[in-house]
Amino acid sequence: MDPHIARILIAAGFPPKVMVLDYETFFDADYSLKKMTAPQYIADERFELLGTAWKLGDAPTTFTPTGPMVPGNVTLVGHNLGFDAMLMAMRYGVRPNYMIDTLSLARYVLPKHKVGLADVAKKLGLPAKGDTKQFKGLRFDELWADPDKLAAMRGYACGDADLTHQVFHLLLPEIDNPAIELRLIHHTTTLATTPVLRWDRGGAADLRGRMLAEQDAVLDQVSWVHETHAAVQHSQPA
Repeated sequence: MDPHIARILIAAGFPPKVMVLDYETFFDADYSLKKMTAPQYIADERFELLGTAWKLGDAPTTFTPTGPMVPGNVTLVGHNLGFDAMLMAMRYGVRPNYMIDTLSLARYVLPKHKVGLADVAKKLGLPAKGDTKQFKGLRFDELWADPDKLAAMRGYACGDADLTHQVFHLLLPEIDNPAIELRLIHHTTTLATTPVLRWDRGGAADLRGRMLAEQDAVLDQVSWVHETHAAVQHSQPA
């Protein structure tokens, strides 16, 4: 681990040990994230995990048929980590304690650029991202029974994880206030794993009352409003 990266994480209250993770899942022409929301896709009966690329610290990236156990004392990193974290929560009941989405880092550091992994990699001068088209319709059993397809998937998935690792190391030092920004990124990602909607009825009623009072105060200053109101009242039958 780069000592500078470790210092930034520690200062922001995050563990210096980093795990990069990227799930690979089944998709086909009709069942994909291009046609469904992430919750719909993950909850669908057609869902199938094909494997997981993951990298712990500076160790070589590996591709396994199941996801690794995510220790509580590591910082989990991924690109579009909201999807992977949602998958982890919905399918396995796991909610990591520390998460940093490199997509969010890219939005902060490169606000005028596209933030897909392929776009960010190109902007930063990193190797090109692989293509998933060759895996359309590929199921778990077929993948792990075919050495050539497995090698192709391993190369693609590990390549994505390695790119994410490099993006993380390049963009993290560009964050102006890591203690605040990294917490916001973690919080935003957590909303994907544990969505919460609280409705404050009293607060909403109070806000509505104040808005209507302000509206009336403004309209009272416009003469034609009074004239229109009077005309409407006069035209109504007694």
